[in-house]
Amino acid sequence: MKSGSVSTDGTDAGQTPDAMATFAEIWARHPRKEGEARAKRALAAIVKKNPAALEAIGTAHERWCATDRWTKEGGRYAPRLAAWLAEEGWMDEPPEKKPARPEEPPTRCGMGL
Repeated sequence: MKSGSVSTDGTDAGQTPDAMATFAEIWARHPRKEGEARAKRALAAIVKKNPAALEAIGTAHERWCATDRWTKEGGRYAPRLAAWLAEEGWMDEPPEKKPARPEEPPTRCGMGL
């Protein structure tokens, strides 16, 4: 089958039932709901080239969704899902959570109280 062709059942070759189920899970948890159709196409293209990547994408997405970067301000700083997939963001390691800083006593202009 040629690249970009449609399979015998009328679907894109990368849109397997597993891929579409994984997409539904990822889309439901992704903090930034923009560009759903483009994200589906991006995932289908990845799965078409490398079906084994599907599990890694789901796992990586779950880890990224727990990061401060993606949860801050309601997901404002999370990338669009299509861009994250196309740029292979799922292959990047999410940042480590920074330990909470202990509260410092209030000071007045650095002079202490």
